[in-house]
Amino acid sequence: MANLVTFTLDPAYSGTDADDFTIVGVHENGSPANTTIATNVTLSALSAGVQYSIAETITGGTVCSTGVCTNCVNWEIIASTPTPTSTPTSTSTAIIYTYYLTNYLSKSDTDSSGNPDYFDFCVTPGQTTGTAVYSTISVIDLLLNVTLYTNNTLTTAFTSLGTDGYYAVAASSGVNTFTAGPTGYRLLEINNSGYITDLLTQDCSGGGGGGAPI
Repeated sequence: MANLVTFTLDPAYSGTDADDFTIVGVHENGSPANTTIATNVTLSALSAGVQYSIAETITGGTVCSTGVCTNCVNWEIIASTPTPTSTPTSTSTAIIYTYYLTNYLSKSDTDSSGNPDYFDFCVTPGQTTGTAVYSTISVIDLLLNVTLYTNNTLTTAFTSLGTDGYYAVAASSGVNTFTAGPTGYRLLEINNSGYITDLLTQDCSGGGGGGAPI
């Protein structure tokens, strides 16, 4: 394999009387013997730049004028520095999951039978999921101690209507809590910042019954 080398006379010496140049190459470690790269190179050609293919082992040499005046100067190969290629970095994107909430039902308010409002999840007509919320958590049963959001860019936290009651949650919209039964959804306690403070399975065993912790 060879190197392509360009020889150009320094513009500061363009007015020299020297002419007819001989270019010699010296091999690395001095072996083999010096190689004559070119002879009778004119001043005008050297001023414009002349290019030759030389052996890789040649690392420098001399340029000597042989005409009106004689003089030699040394030259050496100056290797160009390759421009590094930037490697693109991958950016991981979080997968966003959508869940659906029912209306909010209080724990402290009770009906005429003494049942808390949230027990209405168990009886006809039930409550139906429809309000979309978003999270990076992929499984409902792992939603405890995380924040729900109202947009899929996760920039606006869900604001709960109260902190003494529950929302029923399911992975699909249109899930009716009475039809689905107590294991077909989960109950969430959510604070005003969208943070889930409790996650329960509904206990529909009777009036006044509560949720069973997951």
